[in-house]
Amino acid sequence: MAAIELHADAERELLEVARWYDDRRPGLGDEFTAEVGRCLLLIATAPERWPFHQRRSVANRQVRQYVMQNFPYALPYLVGNESVFILAIAHTSRRPTYWRKRVLSEK
Repeated sequence: MAAIELHADAERELLEVARWYDDRRPGLGDEFTAEVGRCLLLIATAPERWPFHQRRSVANRQVRQYVMQNFPYALPYLVGNESVFILAIAHTSRRPTYWRKRVLSEK
């Protein structure tokens, strides 16, 4: 199983989105966080399983993407030798590729 690392901005996004959902309905933020955790476990178990992002390559790096089923978010990521680097917790309808510059910073 691959180790999972989150870009610092992805960690911030996770907290912000969970807070936003909790403001809409108490407990929904916890459901979102649990769903992200489940998705990260699936990615860590088989990182090559999920499809390439629509652009496939960003800055000559192969970006894959897991699209969440129960929330309108995607998890774009890079696969390393023994780890997976999550670039963003990205809403699927809002600025869908804003995170691409993070491929260059990779942390």
